Amino acid sequence: MRIIRRIALGMFLILTVSILLTVSFSPNVPARSAPTAEQVRNGKMAAMQLRDLRAATATGPTQVRFDNDALDGMMALAANALKMDRINATVKDGLFTGEMSIPFPLGAWINVRADIAGESRGFPALRLKIGRLPLPPSVSRPFAELIRQILRLRGADVPPLDSVVRKTAVKKDVLEAELPPSRGDTLLRQFAGLKTGPVSGKTVAKIYCALTQAQKRQPESNFTVQLRRAFTVAQYAGTEPPEQINRAAFVALAMFVVDERAGELAGGAVKESASCRQPAPLLLLEGRSDLPQHWSLSAAMGAMLGNDISKAMGEWKELSDSLPSGSGFSFADLAADRSGLRMARLASDPDQAVRIRTALQTASSAQILPPEVLALEEGLSEKAFTDHYQTIETRKYQAALARIDAMLDRVGIR
Repeated sequence: MRIIRRIALGMFLILTVSILLTVSFSPNVPARSAPTAEQVRNGKMAAMQLRDLRAATATGPTQVRFDNDALDGMMALAANALKMDRINATVKDGLFTGEMSIPFPLGAWINVRADIAGESRGFPALRLKIGRLPLPPSVSRPFAELIRQILRLRGADVPPLDSVVRKTAVKKDVLEAELPPSRGDTLLRQFAGLKTGPVSGKTVAKIYCALTQAQKRQPESNFTVQLRRAFTVAQYAGTEPPEQINRAAFVALAMFVVDERAGELAGGAVKESASCRQPAPLLLLEGRSDLPQHWSLSAAMGAMLGNDISKAMGEWKELSDSLPSGSGFSFADLAADRSGLRMARLASDPDQAVRIRTALQTASSAQILPPEVLALEEGLSEKAFTDHYQTIETRKYQAALARIDAMLDRVGIR
């Protein structure tokens, strides 16, 4: 009995010391505000470097370079999408530093910092610090491997650490990394379905091919007709549960309306549909060709990535459009985004999947997007948007979104 007490006391002391070393009473990382249009642009440009890895060959260029503007943009987008506003990454005087402050019960915080310096072959040597507890690279690598295994258990195809990153080099104010060429699976697809579960690429391809064949037999420019076709075919497209079939239908519709690359949200869909591929037709919703693309792509992303990330991506698009080279911030576009997202959320609910699928088979254009959205503000420059709404987190902006949602509630499928 005495031995058991000593063991229990020892474990208690170890736990107490660990908490004292790792927990702080204040965050080291300041809270980020909502992303600005410039941060969105910088984040998108950084993400484009990763996207371009798809075109790289086994011996082709695979290097990405991130300066502080790129890192700040990526952190701003990540914080907004993941609702983790205390994250930061910088590179200065040859040292890359990534930081995060995580809230802990009773007002405490866990502050995490990772440093990389110099050049490394394979996965970089990380120097971690959790609170006041430093962890050398010999401990940091097993920690990173644990995260990789957790992601694999959740369905992500994450290769070994030394294959994820071939080489890193931290210059004076730039982080360079050599990454492997994409194998056709985009980085976005690695995380698609982690929250919602995967869908069958074959089922997506079956619905997509049915849409292209129907368009050849009877061309139709009305987006709502294409939506009805997709969910009529979906009823007989596979043996999976109805909610999974519905999610596959949204991905197939986005492939048909926007671009075949939308199929990368579902493993194998692009390859499986190669035999029936055709260019995306010009489709109209409320007389506009951009609204079908907003609606269908948002629905597909909502079905595969969840609503939080998909909503954030829609807002990033509008913030980017508010810059001088864009068409302006559009609340009509946001209304189409939000309509597609809510349909994806309802259709992905096991308790409502059959009912929503049946409703979409006979939906009217007004139920998909009411004509009142055409009266919403559009073409706002960055200055006009910030003068009136400040950011996408202010009460005034959230009130504008609430009015859109109320408009969709009045006539939409619920």
